[in-house]
Amino acid sequence: VLGVFGVLGVFGWWVTTDETKPVANARIYAIEARYAWVDVLGYETITGSEGIYEISNLPLGEYTIVVAESGYVQEFYQNSHYLSLFTPVEVRPPMITTGIDMNLDLEGLVSGQVIDEKTGEPVKNAFVHLLPLGTRDAYTWGIVLRNEDDGRFSVGMLPPSQYLVSVRVEGFADEIYDHKPGWDTADLLDVKPGSEVGDVTVRMRKGGLVTGHLFDEHGKPLEGFLVDIQLPDTDHASAMPGHTNPKHTQHTQHTNTPNT
Repeated sequence: VLGVFGVLGVFGWWVTTDETKPVANARIYAIEARYAWVDVLGYETITGSEGIYEISNLPLGEYTIVVAESGYVQEFYQNSHYLSLFTPVEVRPPMITTGIDMNLDLEGLVSGQVIDEKTGEPVKNAFVHLLPLGTRDAYTWGIVLRNEDDGRFSVGMLPPSQYLVSVRVEGFADEIYDHKPGWDTADLLDVKPGSEVGDVTVRMRKGGLVTGHLFDEHGKPLEGFLVDIQLPDTDHASAMPGHTNPKHTQHTQHTNTPNT
């Protein structure tokens, strides 16, 4: 189908990486590249029985092609699981842009529970953060979710990777799984395509409290400064590029006002 008045199409076929078989009824989106970071769905279509798709009536320009389907990892063209690493697809006259094929990984899953280490009771409203290794974008974003009232959490559509896990919840000290002082010593979860890492128990400890006063050299109280509390031995670099002082628990707070 040739474009009319500068309107063209994109087509390709979509296969899984495990058995190289076509996937039917999968959703494919074409999003203008300049809007890729915005919550805009753009143009969409569904693959046919042989995994072939076509998106027509696209205005001229560059596009992000993304596939999202249950049971698979979200995929950006060309073979990237992360938005910042996508390859733009150019739609220009007088030809249709062809060969935009996608190879998918089966999803990985992680599930577990957050509990109070002392009582064994579930801890709810915890933010569970999974950081996959291996790409710059993964270091920047990762996956963050809030657990259920029974303390349980579950996340799917994970790319195959090794994952670091941290948990933050009010009333407890930040936890890097499993009771490790920093990212470079954390226990890793090895997530493989089509498999689940289950029964991950994150044991939370009650947080401590440090108080004090900050004065200048003349004994005058200082207001509005940030105080950073670190664990010992934080002077060497992190195993995760882009993170500063990875071993401290990030309880950075404003100092008290002078009259308190």
